[in-house]
Amino acid sequence: MADLREFERGGVEPPQPHYTVDTLPAAEAQTLLRREAETWAAAALAGPKGGARTVIGIRGAAGLGKSTTLLEAVLPLLRAGLRVTFFVPRLNLGDELAGKAIANLEAVAEAERGDSDPLEIWEPPPPLPPVGVLRGREAVDVAGAAVCGRAALVNALQRKGLSAYRNLCERFAVQDGSPVALLCPMAHRCAHYQQSNDARPGLFFAPHAYLTTPAPSGQRKPDAVIIDESWWQVAIKERSINLEDWLADRVWLGDAPVDEDDFTLGLARAWLVRRAGLVHQLMLAGTAPADWPAHGLTADDCRRAARLEGESAAPAIDPAMADTAIGAVLEAHTPTPASRLAGLWRALAVEIETARSALHSVTLGKAGPTDARRTVIAWFKRSDLRGVPAEAPVLLLDASMDPEIVRLWFPTIRIVRLDVERKALVVGLTDRALGQSSLVELADKNGGSNAGRTFARNNRLALANLFEVVSATAGPTLLATYKAILPTLRDHPDTTATVARAISKNPAIAKISPLGHLGGLRGSDDYRDYAAVIVAGRLQPTVLAVENLARALFFDAVMPLAFLGANRLPKVERRRRMRDGSESVALVEAHPAPRIQAVLEQCRERELEQVVDRLRLIHRIRPALVIVASSVVLDITYDAVLPWSDLVPSRAVSALVRGGVLPANAGLRAAAFPDLWTSADAAKKDGQRAGQLGDNPLWKLIQRALSPNCGTAKPLAMDATYRRDGVRGLPSAAKVLADLTDDDIKAALEGLHGGAIKDLRVVRPVAAEAVPEGVSDATAPGHGTGLLAVGGVVVPFPNAIPGTANTDTRCNCGARPQSRIAAA
Repeated sequence: MADLREFERGGVEPPQPHYTVDTLPAAEAQTLLRREAETWAAAALAGPKGGARTVIGIRGAAGLGKSTTLLEAVLPLLRAGLRVTFFVPRLNLGDELAGKAIANLEAVAEAERGDSDPLEIWEPPPPLPPVGVLRGREAVDVAGAAVCGRAALVNALQRKGLSAYRNLCERFAVQDGSPVALLCPMAHRCAHYQQSNDARPGLFFAPHAYLTTPAPSGQRKPDAVIIDESWWQVAIKERSINLEDWLADRVWLGDAPVDEDDFTLGLARAWLVRRAGLVHQLMLAGTAPADWPAHGLTADDCRRAARLEGESAAPAIDPAMADTAIGAVLEAHTPTPASRLAGLWRALAVEIETARSALHSVTLGKAGPTDARRTVIAWFKRSDLRGVPAEAPVLLLDASMDPEIVRLWFPTIRIVRLDVERKALVVGLTDRALGQSSLVELADKNGGSNAGRTFARNNRLALANLFEVVSATAGPTLLATYKAILPTLRDHPDTTATVARAISKNPAIAKISPLGHLGGLRGSDDYRDYAAVIVAGRLQPTVLAVENLARALFFDAVMPLAFLGANRLPKVERRRRMRDGSESVALVEAHPAPRIQAVLEQCRERELEQVVDRLRLIHRIRPALVIVASSVVLDITYDAVLPWSDLVPSRAVSALVRGGVLPANAGLRAAAFPDLWTSADAAKKDGQRAGQLGDNPLWKLIQRALSPNCGTAKPLAMDATYRRDGVRGLPSAAKVLADLTDDDIKAALEGLHGGAIKDLRVVRPVAAEAVPEGVSDATAPGHGTGLLAVGGVVVPFPNAIPGTANTDTRCNCGARPQSRIAAA
């Protein structure tokens, strides 16, 4: 941190955050988006001209309106009789966008009918362009029917490494000297066969998996293409073969020669085995691929070997056969590793031609369970996007777009960044990454221990309490964490009641589960109306996994990659981008090789940002509360950072949220919440240690999110006094949630005491000036005067809440104002 010390002495400029940004107003960003969409559409209408095709990349956060704008831009293409394919990450997103597209087309047609001259001769309106979703054989359509009636046979063929289309759908054979099409008996009523032979124009949505699959010969190729969200990982291919299979005799080749014109080369079987053994020796010796030709193996030799390996002998089946007959043939068929052997030879040819100092895309190592380790040769490759015609204009939409990665497929792409400030109060974590072992109880065989499992259990319980408090105070909350712990959160006795209470706080909006797993929410629009999101953890692949991704991406790059050769990544300093300009530094694991680090950030940082953007933070009326429970530094503007101990709700906060009331009497607290306090003395000491309820950092942050000046307009709790019926003396005191009515408060207190109460008095805040209904943001009270309308209330916003005024070195959560809530 020498640069920081130098800055403090006035020697240099302040250090920059790791991610810097130049934000645009939302309206300006939408104008640029519309302009780029029109440029892409114009290129599609003009058709291929023989020059470089138009490829535009839009990098902008979710919620900007990218999909809606593109559906409008597609309309001229559909009217011109073009076919547009829109690739999406998931089929259900394709169904959603298809519904929007149809509604848009119907609205346009209705508007045109309304504008027509009533005196003209009526003509029936033209039919709407087709809009559909391309589905795989195993998918189920919107009506619940299977797309392919032979789904079981499809699985059997795929396990054997055989083509489903050629063996089940359609194959051309020669009978009596003439070509004959052998069709599936169900082809006339098969949705997948009809889809594969659909030559109509229109707008069709397809999953990302179709990017690397060439369109069937009978299907019309798209004239223009849109690719939505991160897609490049579907083009990463990893294959492996056992060393024994690599060195084994190719008995299926029989007596075939290497070259029918040169019998001196001998049989193909022996020639291949000798060269496979040579490859193994060169790999063991660590010989540079550039030197392999000097040892007797050239790239041409590898390509010849790939041709000689051939393909596994195809079974004697055709689409017209009965299912039982096909199943019997498949049962008896034993596939050979020919196709994998050929693939490895092709990978070795690339290694020799790139002439790097060490193997990159091919590795020799061990694989399998500990008690059954075997030696394997693995190879990695970046597949071509065969589902995208070479001349079709392409528009890529991806908030996580990395220029160096995307240019591997689209070298001429022009990337446009549309950075718009998110409307959110963002809270980060300072002292832990909250890795998977911090929340998942690992078994001993997986490196776990009793202490580690206790640590994970306590963190999971704290996370459930955080979820309940935020859901009860801020509003509907999305909790995104590791997929492995979601069942435990829902079902474990320690957390099931807490999670159930959190979900029940907002039954009207929680039509889907507010629990999601990291990596499984990309593209989802289900949480746009949620008030808060908690991102707990990080998706960090192992060093080996991220380096293998880089091997595949840059398999043919001349510049070598620098592999780490270790199981742990070193830590480096990363500065967060703080809204108040204060300094916040985190230690983050990073790979020293820039290209491999870019791959790591695509898997880790960009995926967490995708979860944050599920709340559609650009066009919100009230800022959302975003809690990033991980020390990973994201490309987002932070308002506060806290240690885990401050982010976790205090016992008093949990009790207040759970019961709605929090009695001042320590004995009553312990009796009402025995899981939080084991005795009255424990409750009393906890109150002395934790201090005032209003001093809890999480409580303050939620108040700040709901009303920017920390609770003046929207307090979360109020003071109340009351008397127990028949009990003399001073009135009792309690804290009560601000949203409760007097009747709710009375019922809750009577439930705690087990008897009637009287003389209830609740100190409610003075109502602020309300914003009249129907008033726009521009004309609302406070507009242009430094005041902010939040939730229908005019709130005076302070000039700043400087994080530098905070003397607590562990956190940067803004100045702590005087508590407006008395001691609980």
